[in-house]
Amino acid sequence: MGCMTSCMSPKVAELDKSLKTGDERAALLKLAACPKLLSSTAVLSSAGVTPLHVACQSKQVKLVQHIVAFLHCSELDVVRQALLPYCRRAAVPLPGCVTEGVRMAVDLPNAKGQTPLMYACFADCPELVKMLLEEGADPWVGDRCGGRTPLHYAAMSGSGGCIDTLLRHLPPASLSRQGTRYVNAPSRCGLTPLHYAVYFGRLGAMRALLEQDAALNTPSGAESYDVGVRAGRTCEAGSAPLHFAAVRGDVAAARELLRGYSQRLSWG
Repeated sequence: MGCMTSCMSPKVAELDKSLKTGDERAALLKLAACPKLLSSTAVLSSAGVTPLHVACQSKQVKLVQHIVAFLHCSELDVVRQALLPYCRRAAVPLPGCVTEGVRMAVDLPNAKGQTPLMYACFADCPELVKMLLEEGADPWVGDRCGGRTPLHYAAMSGSGGCIDTLLRHLPPASLSRQGTRYVNAPSRCGLTPLHYAVYFGRLGAMRALLEQDAALNTPSGAESYDVGVRAGRTCEAGSAPLHFAAVRGDVAAARELLRGYSQRLSWG
């Protein structure tokens, strides 16, 4: 195992350089020559990011397209090679078919449980969000930093475009789970994407969520340890988005929420 890691390290470092300099052709050639690089993380980053994470973070749409196309056009053995490092790390079986392998690739988590879809949302790249959803990325998967979904990341970054894309291109099976609509998906503390948009003062994201009928009164299920409201303070359990706006003293966010309340009352 140690020998395999040491042998792979120079190749991962070379791929890392190609990705960071935006040399898509060199990156693709390296991946084609050594498919294992797709899910190898030893040198690329201590955070466990993969080439797809890096490409999504830097909005390299064509590179992501080419990586996905490479997997689709490869034999199953090649796809399995590409995912072998991840499957060993996660102690999960290798994919049984190419399509399953592609889905696994677009959902590869880093050390914090963050997927390429989360990176694309935080980078404000709706085009990548749409592409990853079409390839089977799971919009409901939560990170290890509080159980935040890709929609939470779009709300954090203020990406109204990614919010719209996520909610308009959800597969039918992902519209809701266990009686909860995706737009109201909670973190482990029960914080919805709207809570996050309010906390970060992202008015555009708030409007995008409200246009999709995000719940205004959802109470948090526990103290909001994953976000500090002011000087290390958190909101108590049972806090709605408006409580967040009030504690933060965010008048603009409070007005936006109250406007939403007013509109819904007028609709009956």
